[in-house]
Amino acid sequence: MKREYEVRFLDIDAAEIRTRLSRVEAVQRFPWALRTCWIFDGEVLDPSLCLRLCGQGTHVSLALGPSCTSSGLQGSAALETSVSDRVAAVEILRKLGLRETRYQEHFREEWQRGEAAFSIEAWPDLPVLVAVAGPDEPSVRQASALIGFDFGDAQPESIEQIYLTATKRNVLVEPTLLFADTAHAPAT
Repeated sequence: MKREYEVRFLDIDAAEIRTRLSRVEAVQRFPWALRTCWIFDGEVLDPSLCLRLCGQGTHVSLALGPSCTSSGLQGSAALETSVSDRVAAVEILRKLGLRETRYQEHFREEWQRGEAAFSIEAWPDLPVLVAVAGPDEPSVRQASALIGFDFGDAQPESIEQIYLTATKRNVLVEPTLLFADTAHAPAT
């Protein structure tokens, strides 16, 4: 499993972050688009793991990683693969005894520079944020500094933990996490 460390910086100016990323020659991997995630659960799945089937534009991926409550700075190991047929993937997961327990959506674009990944994200009822990820804490610190962030301002918590802190919502028990109107979701 590939280990990843991740932190988030909240309430950012997306246009400014794009400018900074361009200046350091980061490459945009995925443009700004709605990302949809179905979270699966079942008796066959270790409760310390989280299985997500996510789609963004034409790209669909299946990821198995630590529980959604895990902190990103401690590092987490995850497996992820591209899926060519979401409907078939759902059918396979159901036949394995898994069920869709939650659905989430957010807007996201992804940039890459070396081993560092940068995701500009807009989630329902949260300020726009940037997530910085890499193979280890020093690389995440360096990537954060590269685009002008003070690592002391980093939020290592999962997005679910950020919801609990920022909005007092436990999105782990909400079956859906949606924008009231995706046509009026934050434009960046």
